[in-house]
Amino acid sequence: MSSAPAARQDPRFLEALSDLEVDVGPGAFDVHTPLLLTPGEIQVRLQAYAQHIPPRRLWVNPDCGLKTPRWEEVEANLKAMVAAARALRAQWEGRDAEGA
Repeated sequence: MSSAPAARQDPRFLEALSDLEVDVGPGAFDVHTPLLLTPGEIQVRLQAYAQHIPPRRLWVNPDCGLKTPRWEEVEANLKAMVAAARALRAQWEGRDAEGA
């Protein structure tokens, strides 16, 4: 799995990786800002990533380590990230693993 700090990037950068048979974990949220995201906001970001990387190869993780933000921010964003991942898995369940 290749992790990529992507929360501030245009998801189109993932096109460069789409032909590689590698799992990718673009960041679901930026740990260097105190911004608290909703599950819906993270879902939108993950859906944009899935336009370039098949869901079966898409990992859900924060941009990088969780050392810099306050614990309250970390916990809130991790909960939102997990809720977004669960909602998308339920939505994608039964769909082609390639996302087609």
